[in-house]
Amino acid sequence: TLNIVRQSNYAACFAALSDGRVDYVFGTSSAAKTAMTNLGIANRLVELPFPIGTATLHAIVAKGHPQASLVMSRLNAAIESLRNSEAYQKRINTYLNVAQ
Repeated sequence: TLNIVRQSNYAACFAALSDGRVDYVFGTSSAAKTAMTNLGIANRLVELPFPIGTATLHAIVAKGHPQASLVMSRLNAAIESLRNSEAYQKRINTYLNVAQ
């Protein structure tokens, strides 16, 4: 039986893992390392050496949109710019409620 436990934030997930209230936590490697370090429990937990899944998001523009190509190229450029900045990881951590 698999029981899903939801916590109020990412740090609470790792606290529950550390306390033995849950068996595992899903998340990004960097966010997990940040949460474990901030909680002082990094030495008590181990990360799997491989990813267990991926997720894909898609942006869709109507074919008939007069500026579809421009919209998509600007979106792609913005995503690339974000990925190349420190803001990318900061936004992920904020979304997951990881203490900075």
